[in-house]
This record gives sequence, C-alpha cells and structure tokens, in this order.
Amino acid sequence: MSARLSVAIIGAGIGGCSAAAYVRDGWPTASIHVFEREAEVGGRVQTVQFHGCTIETGAGFVHSSNVATMALVRRVGLELRERDRLPGEVPRPIAVWDGQRFVVVLESSKLRLAATLLRHYGLSLVRMRNLAGRMLKKWRRVYELQHAGTVFATPEELLRALDLFALTQRSTYHLFEEHRVCPEMVAELFNGVARAIYNQDASINAFAGMIALLGTGMAGGRTLSISGGNAQLCKGLLTEAGAIVRTQCHVSAVRAQTGRAGSGVVVSDRRGHEEVFDAVILAVPGAGSDISVHDGDALCAWTVRQFTQPTHVVCVSGRLRSDYFHAEGEERLPQTILTIEKEQLPFSTILRNGASDRPGEHVYKIQSRRKLTRELLDLLFAPVSDRWDTDWPAAYPILTPVEAAPPFRVSRRIYCASAMESLISTLETQIVGSRNAVGLLRRDLAEVVS
Repeated sequence: MSARLSVAIIGAGIGGCSAAAYVRDGWPTASIHVFEREAEVGGRVQTVQFHGCTIETGAGFVHSSNVATMALVRRVGLELRERDRLPGEVPRPIAVWDGQRFVVVLESSKLRLAATLLRHYGLSLVRMRNLAGRMLKKWRRVYELQHAGTVFATPEELLRALDLFALTQRSTYHLFEEHRVCPEMVAELFNGVARAIYNQDASINAFAGMIALLGTGMAGGRTLSISGGNAQLCKGLLTEAGAIVRTQCHVSAVRAQTGRAGSGVVVSDRRGHEEVFDAVILAVPGAGSDISVHDGDALCAWTVRQFTQPTHVVCVSGRLRSDYFHAEGEERLPQTILTIEKEQLPFSTILRNGASDRPGEHVYKIQSRRKLTRELLDLLFAPVSDRWDTDWPAAYPILTPVEAAPPFRVSRRIYCASAMESLISTLETQIVGSRNAVGLLRRDLAEVVS
C-alpha cells in the first residue's frame, strides 16, 4: 500500500458522496478520486429550476428521523425547510384520487389530519402508527452501532442485528393483514404513499414499506427539503472531502491484483485508461452499471436485483383543470394528489410546487410509470404553457421480498456502498451502507498494520 492512501469511489450519487466524506474522516491525507459517468454529480438526487420553482426530480425529501442524512446536511452547512409549505401560500390538503373521485382528503393541520384518518380508518390508524413506531425504534440502533465502530459483512447481517431482517422476507400487504390494518387504508393511503416514493405498491417488502411510512410522519417528525435543492448535499460533501471528481468517465472494470504486477485495485474506463488505487468503493447499482469486478482472474458477483422500475417526471407550468377532478376551480384542488394502485391511472402523483413566473399559472411536478403524452397533459391542464421532462428508465429495483443482497465487501479492497439497494432504496439507507463499507475498509487496513 502507498504511503498516502488512495481510494477510488465509483458513482457520485448520495452513496458515493457520503463515502467520500467518511473516507476523509478516517484518513485526513487520503487521495480520494470519484468517477461519475454522467455530466453532473448527484445520481438520483437531482434538482431543477423551472419557472421560478425549485423542483426535486429525484429524491424528494429528507425526514427529520434520518439521523445520518441530517448529520451530513449540518456538516456542509445547508439549511432545511418544511417541504410541504409553499412560499407565500397557506398549506393545502393532500388527497388520494381513484380515477373518479378523491376517496380521502387529508388536511394540512395535524389535528384535523388525525381526525380525518381516525374517522376514515378507525383503529387501523393506531395499528399502522404502532408498526411504524416499533420499526423506527429498532432502526435507530444502527446509529449507536455505527458510532461504536461496529461493521457488517452483509445487509442481512446488519438488519438481523436490528431485528429487522424478517421484514424484508414478506410483503407489506402481508404485514398489514397480520396486524389487522383495514384493506381500505392500505389501498388508499399506503399505496398512495408507496407510489409517490417508489412508483410501487404494498407488494414491496415490509422493511421498505415501513421506511416509506416514516416519511409520511406516521411515527412523528417532519418532512423537509434542502433550501435551494437537495442536490447541494452531494456537491457539498464532495467539496468538503476535497475529492477529485471525474464526470463523464464511464468505468468498465475493477480488478484486485497481487503478485508481480503489484498490489492494489485497477480501475479501467471505456477509453482504455487504467489507474491503480489502494481501495475501491462501488457506489452504483450493480445490475445497471456494466462494471465487471475481478479478483485476479476470477469474476466476482456483486449484484442480486435488477433495477427495472421506470419513473418519469414532467414539470409543467400551467393551470390544472379542476373539471378533470370534478372540483370547483384550481384553487380548490389539493396541493398533492396521490393515487390508488390502479393500472389505468396515467400518473402516480401530482404535486403543486408553487406559483410560476408566468402570471396566473402554477408549477406542477407529475410522476408516472409511463411517459405522459401531450394529449393527456392537455386533458389535465388548460393550458400547458411549458413543460420539462426527465426519465429514469431504471430508477429503482422492484422491491418485493428477496432472499439475499450483495455483500458490503466484494473482494480484496473492493467494497460495495450500494449493497442495501436490493432491499431498500432511500437516501438514509444508502448513507448507512456507505458508512459501513468505509468501516470495513478501516478494519481491513488496521488488520494489515497489526
């Protein structure tokens, strides 16, 4: 190993950027190189400015219970704001649309919200809250363990230490059924939330389902976003870590080597350039990266789940048609429209982001599983004066129960910060996974020294 530790991080999403920060914590003089195949850093944390509004086209929010994310936000000096409070506007309701009517309307006031949910769902509200609260209590132990220096070989080992792995082996539908949460609450409220976060329904594993519930405030806390855009977190972490960032660099292979060629890990890109590092941290989805990983001549398996869930986002400046939703005027429409799990519905969510810089118009973000046609947008808006589209053809894995996940250590000095993503895909869990991968690197280097 060189006198000055050199680490390559493949991928500049939140996993790679947080890994850079944790490497800097452990080795103040390390040389940190971050490789990103896109032109911008951030991965699925992307922010656009559209007609006077800041819109999150990827990861949409930070919850106050996300201890690891909140610590990194404070570390780089960013400010948080209430996500659902629009500048200069009174907080507006959230509603669930079934294609014909709003089946439930949730007021922004916490007291009125609780009263509405209790009226609609009765004791199922209490049962769902209890499930979320118990899950959060167990999950919080991960921060104590990581603070104490505990590291794990696999996501399964990590979740077993928290008594949470069993949740990954069953669907959220089954969990709710066992705990007598009424089907109406699952179909209307939970599926609306799951479609907004993952573009999936309660067939996702129960661990992912409970994490999604925490984002709604079901176990307390606040839903926040970073002032000026969540993408600032990734950029701030790379700057603070003093990382050398190489964008539009498509890594094709990583190979651990020993012997006459020397020790270390070789990183190769598509242009044929090779560079040797003391360690490599993979922070990209294994199935979608086209990166082969080798230990000498042996090919290493480092992925379990394909990323096959598409997500399409359209930002619109215009006036949402109230007659489409059988409402009396645009101002009477909810700020956020969720949807039930119904294949015929053309969109998953519609979020009103604020007033447009075009007089008389608002800016909306629409998320869907299929790309929205101009004809459909003309039915939804009168008129669409401008639009901006982005597509995530493989935004997430289908998060149904799966027996295994990739290891955090793939081979000698090659680590996988994204190992958790076969089970769950959130900012917080990616950051926890990155910290664990860097912890394994620290332990391995300490064993070499001793």
